Amino acid sequence: MIGIYDTGPTTSLASPNYKGMVFVGYNGTFNPVNMMNLIQKNLKSSRAVNPGPHGGKMVCGYNTTNGLVASECVWANPDHLRRRRVLQPRAAGQDRRRPQARA
Repeated sequence: MIGIYDTGPTTSLASPNYKGMVFVGYNGTFNPVNMMNLIQKNLKSSRAVNPGPHGGKMVCGYNTTNGLVASECVWANPDHLRRRRVLQPRAAGQDRRRPQARA
């Protein structure tokens, strides 16, 4: 499953004004601990968070691929893997992270 939701004035991912969310989901067989270890190596300021009522493991952090800074969370249980990325516009040099995540 892939879903891209434009929530701002432009639909171009390359635009500095782009604002939206990207969801990616997979069904299969996963080891949640191994998946979170891998994800934590690829996200900046990554941390484990409460996965909610469905259990499993969840990690959130910041994806800095291609010079963008996007908030990203990844959740996994033995049967599913879900990834959510939030992209928001920013001025040059502005930190997109929420204030509580900058510490």
